[in-house]
Amino acid sequence: MTVLGPTVVLANLITRDPGPSERGRLIRGKRYKILRSFIDRDGDFHPENEQWIFVGGGFSNYDNLLLLYVQPNRDIYRIPLQSVKEHQKDIFDHWEEYFGFV
Repeated sequence: MTVLGPTVVLANLITRDPGPSERGRLIRGKRYKILRSFIDRDGDFHPENEQWIFVGGGFSNYDNLLLLYVQPNRDIYRIPLQSVKEHQKDIFDHWEEYFGFV
């Protein structure tokens, strides 16, 4: 995961209304855990039982890239997922198999 710095930098993601890019799949402020391990677009490994609070997200149509902003501790990290077959398309197709409430 790529650390984004102090929590203050992305504090507005917690309070603003969910955007259409989040697709109602994850709820801001809720704690989640990884149910099935995967490697994200940056090559970072996310093992089963990794836990964090979902802070927000965004989607780029140009890159087919979904950015999840998560907070496992004091810092906020991003998890980039690309919805093409060579990358993380399976996660997009089977979302509930990868992420679950704690």
